[in-house]
Amino acid sequence: MLGRISHRAPFLLALFAMLLFGVLDMIRGVVAPSILHAFSLNYALLGLLFSLSSIGYLVGSFLSGLVLDRLGQKPVMTVGISVLFFGLVFIAFGKTYDVLGLGYFLAGIGNGLMEIAVNSVVPLVATEHQSRYFNLLHGFYGAGATFAPIAAAWVISTFSLWQLPYVLAGFLVVVLFVLVLITVYPAAKPMPTAPLTKADSSLPLTKLFVSPALYLLILAIMVYVVAEVGIANWLPTFLHTTRGFSTSLAATFLALFYLTFTVGRFTGSVIVHRIGSVRSIVVASVLAFFCTLSASFFQGKASLLFIVAGLFFGLIFPTISSMASEAFPTRTATVMSMLFTFAGLGSIAATWLIGVIATSFGLTVGFYVMDTCLLGTGGLILLFSLYVKRQSRWKDTGCDVHMPVL
Repeated sequence: MLGRISHRAPFLLALFAMLLFGVLDMIRGVVAPSILHAFSLNYALLGLLFSLSSIGYLVGSFLSGLVLDRLGQKPVMTVGISVLFFGLVFIAFGKTYDVLGLGYFLAGIGNGLMEIAVNSVVPLVATEHQSRYFNLLHGFYGAGATFAPIAAAWVISTFSLWQLPYVLAGFLVVVLFVLVLITVYPAAKPMPTAPLTKADSSLPLTKLFVSPALYLLILAIMVYVVAEVGIANWLPTFLHTTRGFSTSLAATFLALFYLTFTVGRFTGSVIVHRIGSVRSIVVASVLAFFCTLSASFFQGKASLLFIVAGLFFGLIFPTISSMASEAFPTRTATVMSMLFTFAGLGSIAATWLIGVIATSFGLTVGFYVMDTCLLGTGGLILLFSLYVKRQSRWKDTGCDVHMPVL
């Protein structure tokens, strides 16, 4: 059982939005080889192009955090969807690298505006077990990411148009826009759990911004996103150029990665609640590290370990999000904005840094960056655990994040 939930319509719409986010992110990875060829780019320029999407996401998530508490989910969602739609138009019909970059930048802004609003729905509608709802929500991202690579690769190979998947995605964006307009969203309300600090229910921003616990969570989600976005953007190109995979087979591997990724998120809604958030993240980070390192270092069947790694990738991001939401319940929108803003920085680092390293030293070396970041994620969460225990505050918070015995 997930627990009680109010306002089902906004949550169901949030699930659909997360499905769309997964579709859009995976289209970007699948069309990467086609863009390389069509615009005669090197890895560094391709990485810069995708970094523009991440920069836009950073801007959008920052702006969303500033206005979400005042305006509410619906206005932010409608603006975000509109900006996203225009970005897709520029991507699908742009004839130059500059126009394509503008399209990715606008799409990133729209995505950032929407995603903060989507994630902030959970604390408003879930009365208990928020970690389960966050895993379910992000599981739908994985569902979209699972079928999108295969569908996009089929569309490209059948019609010989790499832009067509973005055109089809644009129709889904229009559907989402209409559904948002007719959906009634709940008003913001304070959560019943107490904040991590000793402040009262109106936790001042000055105290929030000096909390070491907050910045440990921010750093953890930032370095994790480097690994996840690196897989999403570069795995098809890596398999195509270094392992000789066809575009369809490389896209299939990405789809299977996100299939196991989705399984990891859905099962994570149960596992995390039983064994604890900290223990879950640390174990998942270490196992994902060994899988991706082996798959990128060894040839042959070892590439299958990329698929296995998805099981462990899947539960990390939503579990960190849940920990942040429950630790700072009266500042959920602000905290989510900060987390997602720095996640955007991690995305920028992934797409640009891996592209630069790949151009100079080869794409295999670029993949080692992701391996290192997975270990960093687990280490930062352990530091978060140690800090909270040392402050002797955790037992009095009422949070549903169970700390391991260290």
